[in-house]
Amino acid sequence: MPFQTGAAMVGGNLDDEIQQKINKILSLLDKEIREQSRTKGIKPKFVKLLHPLNYAVIATTNEIHIVATNQNVGGMPNIQFIDLQDKPLNLQTAIYLAERDLMYINPFGFSFPKQFLELSEPEKEQKAKEITEKYLEDEILTIEKLNRMVRINPIFQGRDFMINDKLVFMLSPFSEPYNTIYDDHIKPTVEKIDSLKCFRADNIYDNKPIIEDIWKSINEASIIISELTGRNPNVFYETGIAHTVGKEVILITQNIDDVPFDLRHLRCIVYEYTPRGIELLETNLSNTIESIRKRINK
Repeated sequence: MPFQTGAAMVGGNLDDEIQQKINKILSLLDKEIREQSRTKGIKPKFVKLLHPLNYAVIATTNEIHIVATNQNVGGMPNIQFIDLQDKPLNLQTAIYLAERDLMYINPFGFSFPKQFLELSEPEKEQKAKEITEKYLEDEILTIEKLNRMVRINPIFQGRDFMINDKLVFMLSPFSEPYNTIYDDHIKPTVEKIDSLKCFRADNIYDNKPIIEDIWKSINEASIIISELTGRNPNVFYETGIAHTVGKEVILITQNIDDVPFDLRHLRCIVYEYTPRGIELLETNLSNTIESIRKRINK
């Protein structure tokens, strides 16, 4: 079992006699964890203490803290017995010390009063049962939480994208007047700013499905500009994707009524398709991009 392993690298500064007493309790815990998890019907894969462990026993003023990790265990577990009996540390502090000083990854732990070491054998067995029951209750709560947790699994193929700070991606209909607005005003305005590059999906030349290209571009771009004029369903869909993955999205429209009610709390650049209106769009768009870049580059 994990606590009572055959071969291990053991170190630390805790007195040998105290180590032996603690090992006795750990041996009882091994037995109880195995038996109780079986009787409660908990699969071993959900019980961290049934997996190989590196662990530290930290003796403090009043408590014994057991801090463990299932990460980077290797063929020979590492066990440390640490004497901090002059310090009244709690479990959270013990876990922090294991992260900082022992480089534990995703550590977890439990504690019991130091006075347990002096109990009779029957009393130790009873306390081991109680400690195990509490530990398994916590594991069951974790399992229930994981079962309720929403898991994001996009239908798109691409994963693990790298953000390009210089890329701005435009979402808009591929028709007039939006093509002209993009080519003559939005793209030039963006590309005047600090070597930024602006592109749309119709600038991508690939044999993959276009939605995969859009998914990739949304993830890789640092800023998204979304043209909501005309309530184009594709643009709305792609804007939702951009919001879901947490992108900086600049909404623009010629008509505020084209902006869905649920998005009206977000700042939106409203412009007119007139010479004066386009000039204001360019100014507002440039200022908005500059503001976003200052904020995200702090």
